[in-house]
Amino acid sequence: MFSIDFKNIHSEDRLREHLQAHNVSFQAVPHEYGGPAALAAYQAHLVFPYQPSTMSLYELLVAGIVSVLPSPDFYEHLLSTGVLEVHPFGQMDVVRHIPGWQEYMDWYHSDFEGLFVYFDSWEQLKTLQQTFDFPAQRRRVVGKMEGYSTAIVHEWARYLSTVPPARHPHQRFSDGYPHKYRIESTVADI
Repeated sequence: MFSIDFKNIHSEDRLREHLQAHNVSFQAVPHEYGGPAALAAYQAHLVFPYQPSTMSLYELLVAGIVSVLPSPDFYEHLLSTGVLEVHPFGQMDVVRHIPGWQEYMDWYHSDFEGLFVYFDSWEQLKTLQQTFDFPAQRRRVVGKMEGYSTAIVHEWARYLSTVPPARHPHQRFSDGYPHKYRIESTVADI
């Protein structure tokens, strides 16, 4: 069974109709559902993006929650047919007027390739629910996010190693700094 949060979706009834018509098993979670820990009990979390980036996207990934969402083409179709109406951010305007909009939306950005499961139709969504290996995807997500987190820490370490350490304005040292910092190349040494 999938979880879904309809909080920022204004076309909840239309989406429910399509999901039920295609026998997609889902549970609508309350708006204050408790975050990734509450979603871990489900096969996956069904997402209909309502804005380009959300904190929950990163929370879900780090927690290993599998997110299933419409492919870019199917997302455009859902918006253009009115099946999907989202928070008044103007997603349809973004999709309609910005070429390559996928690269400006984290849910579809190439940096996150392989972290999400996409479907091209309601029928494919039902097939995914019946046949896709969600536990294996969860392991892939956790592994990729561990690597991603390590890369971010290393990039920050590289950047911070270029910043001179702060010193008290009344202290004087021969080189101008109280000491030098060495940033190691492994997370454990940082």
